[in-house]
Amino acid sequence: MKWSVVVCCCLAVLVLTAFPLLAQQSQVPATSPTPTASAATPEVSKAVTEKLNQLQEKVTAAQSSADKAWLLGSAALVLLIPGPGLARF
Repeated sequence: MKWSVVVCCCLAVLVLTAFPLLAQQSQVPATSPTPTASAATPEVSKAVTEKLNQLQEKVTAAQSSADKAWLLGSAALVLLIPGPGLARF
C-alpha cells in the first residue's frame, strides 16, 4: 500500500513537471527580420506582414492548446486525489 502511494506521488510529480517542459520546448524563438535592400516592393512587404500575422495566430493557438492540456491534466490529477485518501480512511 505504501509503495502504491509513493508511485502515485512520483507519477504526479513527473506529469506536473513534464507538461510545462513540453510546452516550453515547442516554442519557436522569435527572430527579428533582417533589413533588406531598397529593392523590396510594397507587395512583398504586405505579403510578409500577412505571413507574420498568420504565424502569430498559429503560435497563439498552440499556446492556448498547451494551456488547455495543462488544465485538463491538473484536473485529472485532482480527481485522482480522493482515492488514496478514502483508502486510508
